[in-house]
Amino acid sequence: MTTTAMCCLKQALPLAICCCIAKITTRRWRVYLQLLKGREGQEEIEQTAILHNYIGMIIPKRKITKTAEKYINEAVRIRKKIGNELRLNYSYFSLARLLYQNRPG
Repeated sequence: MTTTAMCCLKQALPLAICCCIAKITTRRWRVYLQLLKGREGQEEIEQTAILHNYIGMIIPKRKITKTAEKYINEAVRIRKKIGNELRLNYSYFSLARLLYQNRPG
């Protein structure tokens, strides 16, 4: 049984809906990575932090917690640097949610 099918059984979702969600998430992840790559070498601005945060939020669905944490921490670093305290709190919340969802046990 595939991971997607297991997910559907656990959440009592129809398989077609679950597969659709997985495809959308993968597509979104690829787009965010492309946008982030396009920002390489440019000034670190809020949009860069947003991309890091979004990538970090999508990756857990792909079961790569350490990588997700790296992206969200980068969003935190950028937001501290540019002084965006409101969005910095959002990144801290994203990080806390990631760590809570992936806690042992």
